Amino acid sequence: MKSWPLEPNDKIPKLRRDNILSLLYHADEQWLDSISQLSNEKKNFDTVHRQQMIYVDLLILLHKNRVSSSKQRQERKRLQEPILFAAQILYNNNHLRHLKEFTQELKPFATRVILSLEFLRKVIHGQAVQSTPVSLLESHLLQTRLDDFLTQWDQFELLLYQCYSRVVFGTIPSSHVISSSSTNNQIIKTYRPLPQELFSDSLTRLLPMTLHRALSHQMIHPSMIHNLDPILFIAVPRLTVLSGMVYLNNVSGWRKPNNNYSVWFQSQMDRMQDLKDQINVLEEKTILSHQEETRFSTFVQNWTLLEHALVNGWQQEHDFDLPITFRPIYISICNIADTLLADENAKSFIVILRHLFDHFADTSLASNNNNNYNNNTSSILRNQDKHDSFHTMDEQTILDLAI
Repeated sequence: MKSWPLEPNDKIPKLRRDNILSLLYHADEQWLDSISQLSNEKKNFDTVHRQQMIYVDLLILLHKNRVSSSKQRQERKRLQEPILFAAQILYNNNHLRHLKEFTQELKPFATRVILSLEFLRKVIHGQAVQSTPVSLLESHLLQTRLDDFLTQWDQFELLLYQCYSRVVFGTIPSSHVISSSSTNNQIIKTYRPLPQELFSDSLTRLLPMTLHRALSHQMIHPSMIHNLDPILFIAVPRLTVLSGMVYLNNVSGWRKPNNNYSVWFQSQMDRMQDLKDQINVLEEKTILSHQEETRFSTFVQNWTLLEHALVNGWQQEHDFDLPITFRPIYISICNIADTLLADENAKSFIVILRHLFDHFADTSLASNNNNNYNNNTSSILRNQDKHDSFHTMDEQTILDLAI
């Protein structure tokens, strides 16, 4: 397991029951400490298992605190530590008792569980020790990593139980098989996290945040992603150019004096500079023409209307009173963004957009996959859940263990 040293501005969080990230941070430290103790003569494996159980329990509490639906909170079962241990065994090139013949089938799923957990641990550690409030980007990253881990866990757990069923019954019991081929494809389908190396420059790193905002504000419908609507390939780059110049300019750096534009705009530096100048002039006029208490709401309203225009077209926006002074900015953004789909790097940029849309399509399918999984595996554990207190601990007990 990896550990990450504290940076100069990092601060160890105070252990607080109402701060789950602080609980996860200290649970992680105890987990690492229990593993380091295994090098002693007295190897206390039970302590390691207990610390792993506490950590995955806290992840479920984190999940429940971040979902709005009470149904989603109730449907998410407690993660069983033996499942994690099974994944660790396979990841380290060993085999499970009675399941040696299924090692090659299980190992890829186990590997994804371990890697997704390591990514999630790193994000949690970074956000727990930072001294500044968690930003929208960081919050989205944490949610993405958590969803990814839970999805990988569900897929591995389901396959593990199916393998055990094949050993015990000679086949998978019909009550536990996903009968629909389309549903089966959804469950076996690998959840695709965003390749970090493709989303690292000042343009591509804005794409996930921009699409997330467009979905949240219903500028883009989820069905458009599932159907790969051609409008997406036009609208998302346009929205991203606007976001990089306006409400995410602190992330992109495009409004800084040094013209720190992405390499994707190498042939459009003059256009980017013109767009920046247009926005600066328009914002200055808005400041001069509005009272201080109405400036912010005016900015938000107009930029939001412009976002809708970039998706649906300018003519449709006249009913929404978008000032005509935004027309030159609209044209400049369209020229810049549409060129990304037509210049010499267009093919590479389209590949990145496909990764983005595949990622968001999988994310929106995740809840369906979890529901299918829960419906088809609940009978496997039903009797065990009735008698085993391991599955019936309440949240207060989990918090007490974490403290």
